[in-house]
Amino acid sequence: IQEKLNQNAAETNPEVKDDQLARINEDVKAINQLLEDNKQKIAVLNKKLKASGNKNKELEKMIAALNETIVQKDQQLAELNQKLTEMSAQIDKLNADVQTLVVQNSERQTKIDDQTARLHTAYYTTGTSKELFTKKVINKEGGFLGIGRTKQLKQNFDNKAFTKVDITQTSSIAINAKNAKLLTNHPSDSYTMNRNDKMVSDLVITNPDKFWEASKYLVVQVDK
Repeated sequence: IQEKLNQNAAETNPEVKDDQLARINEDVKAINQLLEDNKQKIAVLNKKLKASGNKNKELEKMIAALNETIVQKDQQLAELNQKLTEMSAQIDKLNADVQTLVVQNSERQTKIDDQTARLHTAYYTTGTSKELFTKKVINKEGGFLGIGRTKQLKQNFDNKAFTKVDITQTSSIAINAKNAKLLTNHPSDSYTMNRNDKMVSDLVITNPDKFWEASKYLVVQVDK
């Protein structure tokens, strides 16, 4: 977005446009004041001309000159107003382009965040064979129900039995059982089982990328 903003700024710098608009507005004010002054002068001269019986050539010349000035200034005003209109339109377009870029960037960032979150999301569950079967995580043969014949995750698989985790923030998972084994596919050199007083205390993920590469689902069957 910054590159696009820089490009737009180079083509139509809003600060420059604002300065130009301010200068043109000042010119318009000055011309309007001059026109008003000239109109007042013409009114005074017309009174004097009438008082002289319309015979004062010098006054007639002055009135004609002032009228010519008014015509010229009216033309300048028309040109300045046209410029103001065009520049205002350019600034409006630039602001609209910037707003569009901001919205597009926000949408892209949202998509990136969503994709990143999905990449970093994994699910795990632990339990005895009976508990996992009750939760419909495994079948009677002990196989993970989430995996179909092609070893791909079933589209209608229910995640309710699982705990959702961020794999970048999860380095260990509590087990607290006599024994534990993984029913899902994870390389053996990507994790270790910590034992404490003949109990498996937790599963420590030593290589998160490798551990979750094969499956974003972790099923641990335990013996309590």
